[in-house]
Amino acid sequence: MPFRERPAVRAVLVICAAIVFYAAINNLGEVWRAVKWVLDILAPVLIGFAVFFILSPFAGLIESAIRGSRRFSVSEKAARRLGVTAALLTVAAVLALVVVIIIPEIRKGSEKLADILPGEIERAVVAIDSLAERAGIDLELVSLGDIDWDKVRASAESLIPRGGQGLVSGLVGTLGSVLGVVFDLVIGTVIGVKIAIEKEAVGRFFRGAASALMGRERAEKLFRFVSLSREAFRGFMQGQLLEACSLSLLTFAGMLIFRFPFAAGVAAVMGLTALIPVFGAWIGAGFGTLMALTVSPARALFFLAFIISLQAIDNAFIYPRIVGNSMKLNGLLVLTAVTVGGAAFGFVGMLLSVPAASVLYTLVKEAAERRNAA
Repeated sequence: MPFRERPAVRAVLVICAAIVFYAAINNLGEVWRAVKWVLDILAPVLIGFAVFFILSPFAGLIESAIRGSRRFSVSEKAARRLGVTAALLTVAAVLALVVVIIIPEIRKGSEKLADILPGEIERAVVAIDSLAERAGIDLELVSLGDIDWDKVRASAESLIPRGGQGLVSGLVGTLGSVLGVVFDLVIGTVIGVKIAIEKEAVGRFFRGAASALMGRERAEKLFRFVSLSREAFRGFMQGQLLEACSLSLLTFAGMLIFRFPFAAGVAAVMGLTALIPVFGAWIGAGFGTLMALTVSPARALFFLAFIISLQAIDNAFIYPRIVGNSMKLNGLLVLTAVTVGGAAFGFVGMLLSVPAASVLYTLVKEAAERRNAA
């Protein structure tokens, strides 16, 4: 009998685990600080795995296209490197294009809002005050002209650190934080690219380590689960990207037809936020409503009605079909998974609920098939 499976050893391990769990419960603050310290150290590695999971679907498609093409005759290693490089450049180019489109649109929209918002608020105050006066109600609403802007400005200036030393220390601290984040992102990207290029070797290393620690049978079950998770995430990313592109194009076309302002910027934001399953596009809808408000409140309400109609069609027909087909899930299961995941775990739950549902569905299906075969 293996040493770790002896009853006495297992009893000791259970007792030690119970003691550790009890100590952790009674010192949650220290445990959280320790976990945060470990996560800070491992941040580049975690970012690297995230980069790998993001690049993997695109790199795989590009690599398959290169290896299947008759015009190119390259080795498997060269095709892998070309696929990863092309995927990295594609993701960077898309992000840069989105930023180039969105930032000028936000700046122009903010300038217009700053110009018209005080007047719109003043008119709204006057209208409400007039209606209240007709009804015999004295609301005593404050006019914008009665606001002491000098006092507001003084309050804002009080938030600025006083003294050169405080300002310099604040700038140094901010610069250090930014440089730390940039360093983690750069190192993490390098690690992710390296994993994507040498994923077979990385897989063999982790498989050997898991077999040594857990035993071959348990390690195979673990890697079966990891493989299913990876395939589910790949299908989910492909479906989400297709859904985001379709929603962005539909938003852009509708905004051009109805002559809403800032069509390109709002459509780009809609596509970007649509990467959050089902509910993410509402963030873009809020941005588009603010941009439409630069024309008039009525225009903003019209845009909101347009987005609500578009989202109803997308959630009922387009999203379940696109993502469900890519994940091999029924549309009802997709909507149920997103709803339950969001209610239980918030944003992270919405983001991971569909891949998790796909993995669970596959495992249950395989278990049922094995039971029926037996």
